Amino acid sequence: MDKGDWFRIIDELYKITEKATMPCMEANCGGSCEIGDISETVILLPYEMEYISEKCNVPLSSFKTMDIKNFGKIGIMDYDSICPFLTETECIIRPYRMFDCRSYPIVATWKNGLLEFSFAKGCPLNYTLSSNFKDRIIKAWNFLDPILPKEWKEYYDRETNRELEPFVYEGAHSAK
Repeated sequence: MDKGDWFRIIDELYKITEKATMPCMEANCGGSCEIGDISETVILLPYEMEYISEKCNVPLSSFKTMDIKNFGKIGIMDYDSICPFLTETECIIRPYRMFDCRSYPIVATWKNGLLEFSFAKGCPLNYTLSSNFKDRIIKAWNFLDPILPKEWKEYYDRETNRELEPFVYEGAHSAK
């Protein structure tokens, strides 16, 4: 797939997750996500950094990149760094924030090639997330699953700074 194909996929993905919101500011967790203290590496989808760059008029140099063997370059936000898109009061790319950010604290993993879901350990909202949020995020991951290259999935699964808690969700879009 080329850049145009991925831009259409990301458009659709962002539409699916547009109304997936959570009450982070009320969570009393210290707001590490909101102040930009990234506790795990944020891994962008193929061409997502180019998409965000074009939609938000931010330079590609705002992103760090990683080369994935047999795949190519993707954007990342490093573990234990400050997100370049956050000011003291807001995310300047909020409508076009990375899918890995918008799906947090739900994390996809692939076990024997099958998509599974976990919570990012430590988010105080894990067990109070609305069904709407979970439905939309799981629907989005299920939409992506057959499209994402195997090499991307393998790289995403290798994120070492991610602590996970498995969860079972029997919502509307948990099955493929």
